[in-house]
Amino acid sequence: MQQELISNKEKLQICLEQLDGEIAKALKLSILPYLKIDIKQDNNLSSIQSKFGGLPYLPKGIPYPKDKDGVPLSFVGQINFKEILPLPFLPENGIISFFYQPGHSHLGEDYNNPIQQNYFKVMYFEDSSLPCESDFTFLETLGKTYGEKYNYAIFKNPFPGYRLIFSLLYMPMTHHNYLYHDQIASKAMIDPEPENTAKFIKWCEEKDQKMKVVENFLRQQLGYHEYGSRIGGYPIFAQDDPRHDCVLPKPMDFLLLQVDSTEDGEILVADRGTMNFFINSEDLAKRNFSDILYSCTYL
Repeated sequence: MQQELISNKEKLQICLEQLDGEIAKALKLSILPYLKIDIKQDNNLSSIQSKFGGLPYLPKGIPYPKDKDGVPLSFVGQINFKEILPLPFLPENGIISFFYQPGHSHLGEDYNNPIQQNYFKVMYFEDSSLPCESDFTFLETLGKTYGEKYNYAIFKNPFPGYRLIFSLLYMPMTHHNYLYHDQIASKAMIDPEPENTAKFIKWCEEKDQKMKVVENFLRQQLGYHEYGSRIGGYPIFAQDDPRHDCVLPKPMDFLLLQVDSTEDGEILVADRGTMNFFINSEDLAKRNFSDILYSCTYL
């Protein structure tokens, strides 16, 4: 297993070394590890297993999470850190759970309060051996109580849910990232004088072509694709990275979870979209999950 993981990173570096120019150098410096998430439907998921859908691990006495209006949230999934390979900043133990509000616009994303958990919730339980709740029958009546939109599920088979399969891989920064222009694309060539419109348009076209050559090369050589569910690495977005123009009190620089729509429709976030949960890496190291940036983008 270790040799396979090392080979993946080395192959990525070797591919980039075959390319000339500052773009390849910048991409090589940007390489980060991530945990690729594959899913498999499982009828026998336990309360503490890593999963998408199904029912959450919730210690007895802990209230089920609700939005700021008092409406119960829907369960996205949970990660049991004992089941995954280590990444920087992540805990070695405990379970982290993710919830969202399907009845809210953009599935719980709040543009005006992007890091306040008003219509989504992230909960961390360091001890996963505590007695836990098993009665979640109240969730079955959400549609009748609050409206059918609260029955919306991002998974084709939300019950019993999906087992998560993790693979440790490496990836360079993607063009979806808000830092991509400054750290990668700007290396394509020196910016022309901004007042020269024709020259600027030509420069943009040449730069875009250079970037496509690099990205297509990586996909062909590695079977590399930036899409998919993951922990860590770099995010993707159906639209823009919300960190680009969002005023935040601290950098949201670690991708805590990405849930991406799949081609087979087993995961469908609105209209083939993506859920992203970000956290400040220092907060993550301190196990402080109070400030989370949640984004839900779709076509």
